[in-house]
Amino acid sequence: MDSTTLGALRDVRRAWRTAQTRAQLGLADRDETTLVVESSWAFLGTGYAPGEELLAATVREQRALALQLKHEGETG
Repeated sequence: MDSTTLGALRDVRRAWRTAQTRAQLGLADRDETTLVVESSWAFLGTGYAPGEELLAATVREQRALALQLKHEGETG
């Protein structure tokens, strides 16, 4: 007796559902041998935006204060 995995069953079910949906929408069958890749890159900048820098600084200060209070509580 052969066994199968849940992943294999999911793959078959996904392929079947995709084929059914494409047929319902009247779309042509996909050509599995063709791969189309579209991409573009744009430089947006480095570092934080001004509001993000303020937020990051606030988080750093609060974390430092929490660590200080924790340390003082352990030694006090």
